[in-house]
Amino acid sequence: MRRSRMTARLAALALSAVLAGCSNYALLQPARIQLSAVHSVDSAITWNRSNRGTSEVWTVDGPLLQSIRFVNGLRDGETLFSAAEVKNTGALPRFGKDMDPFEVVEFLRSTLALSGVINVRADGLRPAPFGDLDGFRFEFALVPENGLRLRGFAVGAVHEERLYMIVFTAAALHYYDAYKDVAERIVASVETRT
Repeated sequence: MRRSRMTARLAALALSAVLAGCSNYALLQPARIQLSAVHSVDSAITWNRSNRGTSEVWTVDGPLLQSIRFVNGLRDGETLFSAAEVKNTGALPRFGKDMDPFEVVEFLRSTLALSGVINVRADGLRPAPFGDLDGFRFEFALVPENGLRLRGFAVGAVHEERLYMIVFTAAALHYYDAYKDVAERIVASVETRT
């Protein structure tokens, strides 16, 4: 009985996410996708895609259940999320062109805190390739105000004073394990032009 209530809750969350943003998403078929002048990825599967300035979000079942956010060259002084994406009216953290990977982790944590997240834990920061660039990777877990526990990872690099990052986030129950391998394939497919 408990499992069916959880399934019903997840279905309701997915439906509300799809209905709330259905006009902002377009179908994306599997292909090599040029995300910026610097990098491209292989989308691996069919996604729903929403462009948001210097970032875009891909999802299959709705962004509350799983999403991949691509940060496509965030400039000095720009924010990771738009004001419309956050619940808190406080000033959004801004990217700094001289940020090191530790500061990028804190930049993401601070931004998530303003977007309705109750608790964010990030760990495992380490060097990782981003295409041909020297980059970084870390894992995180968070709990939004709706109480649905999420897990994720981020892989990125600061190149020519701009932030490029892939952030995979999914509900810890089922969706993280179901889509992690696809997200890893996308990260492994990054091709960069430097």
